Amino acid sequence: MGMQNYIYITYNQHCDTCMKLANLIHVRSQGRIILLPMHSQLAVELLSKALPLGWKMVPYLIECNGQSVVVKRSVFLLMRLILVIGTINTFRIIIDMLLNNLQARAAKVAHLKRK
Repeated sequence: MGMQNYIYITYNQHCDTCMKLANLIHVRSQGRIILLPMHSQLAVELLSKALPLGWKMVPYLIECNGQSVVVKRSVFLLMRLILVIGTINTFRIIIDMLLNNLQARAAKVAHLKRK
């Protein structure tokens, strides 16, 4: 499976916001966290191994160390991010996403006003 000591962040490659978030995490981690599309064979293998009863199309932080696979999501993903890349970088990701969302909404409102 080729999963020796890696940390992955899964993302939905059909969702622009998801890709932006994953890319922010990858950049802020200085490449320590590897992007992994949800539909990739490796993502399916790792998630199926760690979550044999099933998994959802949500972001996961997957840590592989030898043959063990540990998966985190939601608040646990956030807590692990803080430990892996630090508090400041984690909050910068959150702020970047909030700013991106505000800019997107402002652009949408401006477009609607022009109609």
